[in-house]
Amino acid sequence: MEKLILSCATITVAVLLVFAAAGRPAEARTKYKNAFYEKYAEGEYKAVANDSVSGRCWLCHVNMKKYNPPEDGLKKRVRNNYGKAISKFIKKNEKDQAKIIDALEKAAEVQSNPADAKSPTFGELIESGKLPGDGVADEEDLKRARQLRDAE
Repeated sequence: MEKLILSCATITVAVLLVFAAAGRPAEARTKYKNAFYEKYAEGEYKAVANDSVSGRCWLCHVNMKKYNPPEDGLKKRVRNNYGKAISKFIKKNEKDQAKIIDALEKAAEVQSNPADAKSPTFGELIESGKLPGDGVADEEDLKRARQLRDAE
């Protein structure tokens, strides 16, 4: 009987540790997504921002599993141009909602393509019903993500 109780306790602790470890990395990013929705996702745009293929996490990140060519194991370490713009105005893993919204507002004023002075700002893209990110992997992030993946 003691062995059964010990086995159940061990399994319970192991399961709790797995769930605890799995839940931590996405916590801050969920706050970013929620702040974006609070600020911008109203009416019809909410469906655009919540699209599982190009919205949600992919507002700021690049889905490398659907990239050309696809790459596995990079997680959400590769940002698109919108994600990089936001990162210039906020510290990594910020959890303060007001600071996150402030970073979103500042990023909204940034040109979506810095090389093209006539490119719309991220805010203009959002106002026109388009997703702000271009879906193109930032080369610096891609290189770092590959190094981290290969080191695991």
